[in-house]
Amino acid sequence: MRAVLFDLDGTLADTAPDLGAALNTLRRQADLDELPLNTIRPWVSKGARGLIQCG
Repeated sequence: MRAVLFDLDGTLADTAPDLGAALNTLRRQADLDELPLNTIRPWVSKGARGLIQCG
């Protein structure tokens, strides 16, 4: 293997739906309403800190 690529901002793969599902799982466990993906998506590129601020 000559290279390993990490896609942390959604350039190669759209990970927002997976991260949104994870965030909403935590929200349900905390008895909070789920957030729609269009609310979560802008925060995904800000990493864990952004998702915490969003959720």
